[in-house]
Amino acid sequence: MAAKGKAKAAITPVEAEDVARKIWLAGVGAYGRMFAEAQDRVEKAAGSAGDLFEQLVARGEALEDTVRERLETVEATQKVAGVIHKIQDFRAEQRAALKARIETVRKAVDSTIAPYNPLALARQVEELSARVAALEGKPARRTKARAPAKAVTVKAPTRRAAKRVVAKRTKR
Repeated sequence: MAAKGKAKAAITPVEAEDVARKIWLAGVGAYGRMFAEAQDRVEKAAGSAGDLFEQLVARGEALEDTVRERLETVEATQKVAGVIHKIQDFRAEQRAALKARIETVRKAVDSTIAPYNPLALARQVEELSARVAALEGKPARRTKARAPAKAVTVKAPTRRAAKRVVAKRTKR
């Protein structure tokens, strides 16, 4: 049989390695180019960040005014504003009522605890002693309120004592 067309030339391993290397270098070059372009864009954005921010603020203010104007013409917005005002008034009333209740409870607790207050009791005893002394015609004797007794410290049991307790419990 006769060969139709040209015969394919065989690629040598050296040529295949060269082609693979060129493909690899093309990929690395593409990556380097994209990195450089991205870095340029970041530098430009960083350099003009303050200007860009100011432009965005100005644009936001203009849009805010437009949105407010549109919302003021909508009836639902007015209803919502009315409800918000009512809620704020109700909240203020409830807060005032709560403060009044707390004050009432505080006064009730103070009047309940007052008779058992040791300092108040000591003052009342002094006043009564002065009255009794005045009625008897004796000079009033002043007493000082005593300080509460010192707390007694209890030492932790020693290891020997703890072993004795354990030994007694195990014997039972």
